Amino acid sequence: PKDKPPVKLHLTSLKPGSYHLSISHIGFQQNDPYSAYLNMGAPSQLTRAQVDQLKQQATGAPDQEKDITVGANGTWEADFPMRENEVVFAKLTPRALKSVGSD
Repeated sequence: PKDKPPVKLHLTSLKPGSYHLSISHIGFQQNDPYSAYLNMGAPSQLTRAQVDQLKQQATGAPDQEKDITVGANGTWEADFPMRENEVVFAKLTPRALKSVGSD
């Protein structure tokens, strides 16, 4: 797949604070059970082992994770590199605040 221009994600009206960012790419040979199926020779009937292998190829698990901070203005933005026929899933989750006195 060819590289495409990056996509800019710009979020507003966020509550200031700490967040955890998870990024999953889905495309050619990344979370891609179809390519894995073709690499198996496109069998007309899959074995249980092959089905399990395909499921492992498409878990949607993040390939990048990091913590970010949203400032007082409540905005956050990032650029995501893209390739042809690719989807990027970005999940932003507020970090739980530690209560005073807990460890």
